[in-house]
Amino acid sequence: PGIIPGFVYNLGRPSEVSFSFGFFIFNFVLLIYIFQIFLY
Repeated sequence: PGIIPGFVYNLGRPSEVSFSFGFFIFNFVLLIYIFQIFLY
């Protein structure tokens, strides 16, 4: 659920900075998701 806003943000302003920012958000959400699974 975090990669879709990243792609939308990347389509909004196509640049390497926005792509890296969206990918960072995706990795952050994925890390929290995995962490919650391990905690549960």
